[in-house]
Amino acid sequence: MLATRWSEACQKNHPLCKPPNPAFRPTRLVQIIDSKLVKLAFPANTPKGDYAALSHCWGQAQTIKLESKNLDEFSKGIQVRDLPESYQEAISMCLKLNLHFIWIDSLCIIQDSKTDWEREAITMKLVYGNAKLNLCAAAAVDSSERSLVSRDASLIGPLEVSAYWNGQGRQSYRLIYSQMFSDNISNCPLGGRAWVIQEWYLSKRSLILARDQLWWHCREELACESFPNGAHAWPFINWKNEAEQMKDDTGQMDAEDPRSKASLSSWFDRVQSYSSTRLTKESDRLMAFSGIAQAFGESHGITDDYLAGLWRCQLPTALCWYAKGSPTSRSLKYKAPSWTWASIDGPFYTRLSYVNLPTCASIERVLLHHVDEKQITGPVKGGAIKLRGHLIGPRVINSDGELSYHDASSPGQNLFSKLHFDETNAEGGPMASYVDDIDPDLCSQGIVDGASRRTMPSFYQRKSCQR
Repeated sequence: MLATRWSEACQKNHPLCKPPNPAFRPTRLVQIIDSKLVKLAFPANTPKGDYAALSHCWGQAQTIKLESKNLDEFSKGIQVRDLPESYQEAISMCLKLNLHFIWIDSLCIIQDSKTDWEREAITMKLVYGNAKLNLCAAAAVDSSERSLVSRDASLIGPLEVSAYWNGQGRQSYRLIYSQMFSDNISNCPLGGRAWVIQEWYLSKRSLILARDQLWWHCREELACESFPNGAHAWPFINWKNEAEQMKDDTGQMDAEDPRSKASLSSWFDRVQSYSSTRLTKESDRLMAFSGIAQAFGESHGITDDYLAGLWRCQLPTALCWYAKGSPTSRSLKYKAPSWTWASIDGPFYTRLSYVNLPTCASIERVLLHHVDEKQITGPVKGGAIKLRGHLIGPRVINSDGELSYHDASSPGQNLFSKLHFDETNAEGGPMASYVDDIDPDLCSQGIVDGASRRTMPSFYQRKSCQR
């Protein structure tokens, strides 16, 4: 089997793909007894064996899941025919690869226990980082579907043609569909799920069950059934370059200053890819990114504090993000302080060109309150930042309707600082919201308990109303 060949070659030849702690086992695993029966297993009481970790879309389908009431029942056994189609496909693939354990979130985390969910969710770096293989049900929109339903072996290989022109001999060519990686991987249903961005990033090896064929993506190789020996670069086509951001780059990076433009750019490349993904609960935005933050900090040698989506050593430049053109706003339920991108729902942009400019402000103090103070990359319940800088004004309304602020304190100098909004309305226009009913004593500590969010009309809305 081709997947077995890819896996064996990776284990033998790719030092960067070795799990950091091969002895690690999750709290629970699904043990595959045979093609008809599986059961919930506790590794501490189960014979040892490598495991796969599944990435899949929950979607809208109602699926079987682990709850407090069926924990004992699942430990005795589950008929494979009673599992969703995507689970059955993954189990079948595991048996072909001689893997007898698989981690599936809905079957290995107690879904009606908030305590169990929070404890397990923060360990995704370990679960996916130490799995022998990450199986990705890439083409299934929910667990009721299989991924490889459209696979036609006769159409997988590149089309070979023979042609000649006047004055030239006959030559053979292979026709390559340049968007194959985008169609199969980048834009697949699975790629839009926020948790999956983290799962792909943390996994050393991924076997992707795409719409048309199998793909292999590890930290040192990208291959598919069309190009089983590696999807290398051709003129105008470089799928491997497109895939680079999908994996952690530990061991591949030269030592660099974490405050450099390269490091900041690398961080925001990952953040912006993540910010456009979907979450069933937007309140999970920081939790579903925590593993990426942990791995990125380690691979880039960042020892400074992680601040709910930003790194302390990259401030104040990392504060230069803004929303433009698409609906982006803050939810009524608190997720993060307003100065971090994690506080908004929707895409945003950054101004990395500011990295090389003189810094006009300094960070005096940052306060952050985590839901669990032991989990510094997890969700937060409050925070505040104190900056020192110069006030500028007066306000200038540009001909295009945008706002700028002219620095009147520097006579004879034409210095402008453009104002960017971090929220936009449904029409793409600027919008502003604020937290009200704040206790002044608690506010100075970055605590927002009991506060509520309100929306105020923007300058453009007021201007339109005046007409």
